[in-house]
Amino acid sequence: MKKKLVLLLLLITAVVVGRAQTKQDLLTVGTLAPDFTIANGNGKKALSLSDLRAKKATNGKVRHGVWTVLDFWASWCPDCRRDMPIVKQINEKFGKKIKLIGVSFDTDKEKMAKYLETNKYSWTQYSEFKKWKETKISKDYHISWIPTSYLIDPEGKVAFATIKTEEMLQKLEALDAAGKLK
Repeated sequence: MKKKLVLLLLLITAVVVGRAQTKQDLLTVGTLAPDFTIANGNGKKALSLSDLRAKKATNGKVRHGVWTVLDFWASWCPDCRRDMPIVKQINEKFGKKIKLIGVSFDTDKEKMAKYLETNKYSWTQYSEFKKWKETKISKDYHISWIPTSYLIDPEGKVAFATIKTEEMLQKLEALDAAGKLK
């Protein structure tokens, strides 16, 4: 009887973890990516996600948008730490063709900064410095597992979403091979 109960609990756990790791809860491809603003050290706006979208200027010219990768992570997350070298590879390989933004769920600014500095991870970072489930951005982007990453197209829409960093790298390689990343 105990063996059956243990097996049942293991099966339930596997199903729950498996569900948490699926894409079903992520934003759908084609959805306009929720905007957020990154502040500089003085608390003033440094960058908004919407700044990277294609826009029509007042003089009628079109400003081209930028492909953007949002990488949701935390320095305390073992899976994130395992995948950060792949994110670094994405930055090194495509950094001139895309904008990479790390979205950290760290609550300790100094620990996050030390982790980034120690590992020489130098791309743009955003954090609310609140617990993961209490952040607005985790709700906006339906984050139920980290790492999670989104590819936002130049129009500001979700082009790809995944919980597997390797899949993001493959997607970028395919887009680059097709001449779409410029």
